[in-house]
Amino acid sequence: MPKKTKKTKKQESTAVTKPLSPDELKKVLIDSAGTSCDPKMILKKLGTTIAAWRDSESEDEEITDEVNEIFRKAMPIVALDTHYLAAESVSDRYRSFMIQFANDITQEYGCKTPSEKALAQTIAMSYGRILELSSAFNNSQHIEFLSSEKNGYYGMIAKELDRAHRHFTSSMLVLKQLKSPNLEVNIKAKTAFVAQNQQVNATPNEQSQEHKQTVYENVEPK
Repeated sequence: MPKKTKKTKKQESTAVTKPLSPDELKKVLIDSAGTSCDPKMILKKLGTTIAAWRDSESEDEEITDEVNEIFRKAMPIVALDTHYLAAESVSDRYRSFMIQFANDITQEYGCKTPSEKALAQTIAMSYGRILELSSAFNNSQHIEFLSSEKNGYYGMIAKELDRAHRHFTSSMLVLKQLKSPNLEVNIKAKTAFVAQNQQVNATPNEQSQEHKQTVYENVEPK
């Protein structure tokens, strides 16, 4: 019977694990990578903190402050649905209106995807700036004195108001085109030319058949 030989440490070290492929390494990096602004890390921390806050028998101010802080960090994650960040682009007076208008646009056009929701927010933000700039321009007209600074202020408001109008109309047009149904055209021909305002006429054979059919229908039986 052959004797068993003991493996030395050097021989054991040669039996290493198979190296990971580049794709596997990328997956490991993606799964392990996490920063303080990563939504997954924020939601995970929020879940554990809320659980600890609920399990605490007495009101711990430190845990309560931590929950509130993480809530503030987590709110932007759902900003496309709550319009939380978009509302901060206008003054406090127009924020509730802007959120409601964004909700109305979302409901009117049935915005489901993130791009559609972002366009609805852009429309609401642009219209909120239109109202805000229009109010500022109206208030500035009550200034009784004239100066170069006032004229420059007028020009600045006019440019920003015009820019907000362009943003509003262009975003509305893009959203309408995005939600409009696709036009399907089937053309059976060897050669076809499609142009704007093109008129399609029947061939002479089709015209003669239509004429015969019309004459036949108009003839009264004797």
